[in-house]
Amino acid sequence: MRQRLTIADIAAAAGVSMPTVSRVLNQRPDVSPETRERVLRVIAEHGYISNRTTHPTKEPETKLIDLIIAGPLDSEYYLEVIRGIDESLNRTGRRLALFTMHYEKRLEEDWQAHLAQRCPEGVLLLAPGEQFIYVEALRKLHIPFVVIDDSRELGPDVPSVGATNWRGGLRATEYLLSLGHRRIATISGIPSHLTSKARIAGYRSALEAAGMLPEPELIRQGDFHHTSGYNQTLALLALPEPPTAIVADRHLPCPL
Repeated sequence: MRQRLTIADIAAAAGVSMPTVSRVLNQRPDVSPETRERVLRVIAEHGYISNRTTHPTKEPETKLIDLIIAGPLDSEYYLEVIRGIDESLNRTGRRLALFTMHYEKRLEEDWQAHLAQRCPEGVLLLAPGEQFIYVEALRKLHIPFVVIDDSRELGPDVPSVGATNWRGGLRATEYLLSLGHRRIATISGIPSHLTSKARIAGYRSALEAAGMLPEPELIRQGDFHHTSGYNQTLALLALPEPPTAIVADRHLPCPL
């Protein structure tokens, strides 16, 4: 692992003075764009050890955990995740810093540019499919991170945690079977997402355990938004023999 730099090291590597590095870290406006970019590039490449780590006699600062959400807060799912994280952190004296990126590159770049200055104790990435945008920057700064509910396969060196998607699809289908339904459809989320694949696999497993074969016409693909869920429901109800029950993935309000 590469050793992170101090302000003096950064100043030497960027060819500027230590006060200039300090002004960049404190987001002061009196630094030219070229100089600011050069200093931030050095920080991004090597990392930075905040001065606060070298003064143990100072009153300790509040420890922060960043939560990165790729899109807007448009779902109860996000709110439940935030609530759980906040409850856990409160028991440890840490605090949650929430960043919603709204799928905007400028917000992602701004967070990364000031990451070394803020130096959170850790980062949680609730950014399906987008987490690799952040992983490289976090690794360079040696900041621990965990990916939440990723949408695709991760490498063995990427720590992650997810919901019990397969079991959710299984239990939902088993419940409908217990009510006597035999023609059960499902509307999934984005087909390439691991969460969608796992839920459909659970749905299939429940039907097969009941001695039934999943019918292709009853397996519909959505995109996690209301419009696709509504349209796929209409298509299912228009079948010559429509389903009597539907296992539906969570579908959010459609973005403008």
